[in-house]
Amino acid sequence: MRRPISLALILFILLSVCAGTSGCADKEALKERLGSDASAAAHKEDGGQAGASADNGGVDGQAGASADNGGGSGAPDSEVDINLRMYCSVSVVSVAVSISQAYNESLDAEMEVTAVGQETSIEAVRNGECDVAMLTGGDFGGLESVIVCYDGVKIIANRECAFEDVSSADITDLFTDQIAEIGSSKVGVAVMEEGTPARRVFEEIFNVSGRVNGRMKSLIPGDAPSFAAEAEAAAAVAADAGLVGFVSIGFDGGAVKTLTIDGAAPESGGAYPARRDVRLVFKPEKAASVKTLTDFIGGDGREILLLNGLLPF
Repeated sequence: MRRPISLALILFILLSVCAGTSGCADKEALKERLGSDASAAAHKEDGGQAGASADNGGVDGQAGASADNGGGSGAPDSEVDINLRMYCSVSVVSVAVSISQAYNESLDAEMEVTAVGQETSIEAVRNGECDVAMLTGGDFGGLESVIVCYDGVKIIANRECAFEDVSSADITDLFTDQIAEIGSSKVGVAVMEEGTPARRVFEEIFNVSGRVNGRMKSLIPGDAPSFAAEAEAAAAVAADAGLVGFVSIGFDGGAVKTLTIDGAAPESGGAYPARRDVRLVFKPEKAASVKTLTDFIGGDGREILLLNGLLPF
């Protein structure tokens, strides 16, 4: 069997034959051309460098490494990890689950939501057990946070009600059966059922739950008329001039009027005592991933916020 002649030997022969002749004056061009052919052949013999790079996750393996590590500071949006682990407080679990379901469907993502409480969520973000937490309030121990919406409640009354404003203290006393009058008006209450988001938020804001025999228990009397749907509660208040009730801050409906609290209306921002920030809490290195979520909430997620009784930011 004859041994193949190497490309290096061919190059040497051609250069030798062309030496001193005008037809081969451009030796460097010939050299460059043959060198390119040799490089291509060597590339083919070695199995193709491009294929090796692709197998290793991109050029020099960098693209694959960036994807595995969540992307660097200059990584494009396609490199951002959108499969988030979210913890949340109990008061926002309903909206957190609804947001995650729509987010996963829209972005073909796999975000998981776990309700574990405020303090546990903060610690989980800090130690990397989760990527982001949806929480209320504003003290997160130095972690990054962004407002995505507001939760809270509105106090509603019959349109024939004689008063327009009520104090925070009177709300607590009225709904715990400590008083039965506001000003000179006799007043009864209509409440949301236990376990509903509006009921949980109301009890937290106005301190109408307490520890009884070692367990947290609602202090709202059990015989108060209660409703599963906010529209039902609003309808009951609209039909009885002596009733006052509460609904989520984002609820908009019913032939009722909204009372101011301590002189502030729900749209008064921080002055309104029954409104709280809902924030996404995270560590700085998760900022790019969390931005994907905040962008979704601010767009397609707005309708979900309103359906859950929250005010979009």
